[in-house]
Amino acid sequence: MPRGPRVRIDGAAYHLLTRGNRKQTIFHKSEDYQAFLGILEEAHRRFDMPLCGLCLMSNHVHLLVWPDQAYAISEYMHWVLNVHVHRYHRHYSLTGLGHLYQDRYKAFPIQDDRHLYTVMRYVEANPIRASLIDRAEDWEWSSASLRRKPVWEDILSHDGRFQLPPNWLSIVNHSQPKDQLAALRRCARLGEPFGDPEWMERVRRNGSSG
Repeated sequence: MPRGPRVRIDGAAYHLLTRGNRKQTIFHKSEDYQAFLGILEEAHRRFDMPLCGLCLMSNHVHLLVWPDQAYAISEYMHWVLNVHVHRYHRHYSLTGLGHLYQDRYKAFPIQDDRHLYTVMRYVEANPIRASLIDRAEDWEWSSASLRRKPVWEDILSHDGRFQLPPNWLSIVNHSQPKDQLAALRRCARLGEPFGDPEWMERVRRNGSSG
């Protein structure tokens, strides 16, 4: 099935997802995860791209960003993924031996109300659903854990655009309703906006595509 165009709307938060080619492992060891986090730190200094949340899994990456202009996502992701691929191939002596990532990262816009918290919860609970940990804050490669570190507290400040509730980790650590998971996975697969029906229709009608 051919891929449809992405829906783009300025001023919205976005969930970004990229996977290893043929779902192959991207992060083999803790140093691999740390290297990617280092690239995100560099990107924070290079780009005006508010980063709200993230989760690195062995074969895929979740990022939650909130740009003023939707077009800025392409430049940001192009730089982050290209730098990672070059460094990864050089480290593992794989230069010229094929793709690391699937051809195109997935992205969908999010309504900035309770739906944003729903997506953040989904992102940070990934390791729990994969039965890797019992508590989200125990996964070193997620904003649920990184948020407690000074440098990442600044990076994940997302310009103060929203505030997580004091009991946030308790919320993340409880199972998310299956209907929410199904809706989010559909949005990720199809690039559909995630929000109330009226908002989603308005985005489809007024957002640009490409």
